[in-house]
Amino acid sequence: MTLPARWIDKDGKAVSCKDKLSTLDDNLAEVLDVALDALEDAAVMGVDTAAARAVFVQEIAALQPRFMARSGAQADGTAATTDRDASGSVAPVSTDRAES
Repeated sequence: MTLPARWIDKDGKAVSCKDKLSTLDDNLAEVLDVALDALEDAAVMGVDTAAARAVFVQEIAALQPRFMARSGAQADGTAATTDRDASGSVAPVSTDRAES
């Protein structure tokens, strides 16, 4: 039995280039390592790990490539609608209410 392809291109076909597959797998390993560190930090600080995981999933699901965020398009070709800044990051909210 053949396993389904992990990496699919924009046309729905399996990515077959070994260099691309290696880069994608390396990037995924890095993301998972950072996510595990963050999840462990949350657990040590008393945060519910299921809640932390849900936040991570929500934030990752909302990511758009930076070049698409600047052009106003999403990966599926529709217009982007997000409260994120051009870098794809959530804009920081100031807690300082004092006027400058």
